[in-house]
Amino acid sequence: MARKHSTRCNRIAPELAELRKISTQLDSIELRLDTMQNAAVKSGAIAGAAAGAVTGGIVAAGLAMIKARLGF
Repeated sequence: MARKHSTRCNRIAPELAELRKISTQLDSIELRLDTMQNAAVKSGAIAGAAAGAVTGGIVAAGLAMIKARLGF
């Protein structure tokens, strides 16, 4: 009986090693994705602020031109 158990463990051990290796790789990928997500959120906030500022400037310039035409 002990011999069967030992043989079974010998067959499972390489598979467990491969699963541990895959798990380590997935952890590494997850860490990189978290880093990229944080960078994307920061870049999105900066882009949104810049777009808002440009839009605000265009609207302000348009209103100033309308006021100038109407003589205000």
